[in-house]
Amino acid sequence: MDYSLEIQENILFLNIKGDLLGDTADKEIQESIKAKVEAHHLLLCGIDLSGVRYMNSSGISLLINLLNSFKENGGEAMLVSPSPQIRKLLEMMKLHTVFSIVDTKEESINQLRKIII
Repeated sequence: MDYSLEIQENILFLNIKGDLLGDTADKEIQESIKAKVEAHHLLLCGIDLSGVRYMNSSGISLLINLLNSFKENGGEAMLVSPSPQIRKLLEMMKLHTVFSIVDTKEESINQLRKIII
């Protein structure tokens, strides 16, 4: 799994590529996000899943932990562009009731900006 972080319109985007299996990269991702959030005072996060091919329960746990982390600090996180396979998994696990899920980054920007305004 590879990931990158970018800030766009005061929103942190986590872009994930490959399989989200909850390996040692999880801690690295969480630490990288924490550093960006603290340095830039960010409250909003879009988690781009367009490049995720497969996700197991540990990967789902990472997503839930990220959502909880942002909510605990008065912010919000949402899932962006999951593939049909990943979206089906999220729906089977009833996580579409926990996460906001949008199809594009532009949609996430529009929705997340409304939360803070």
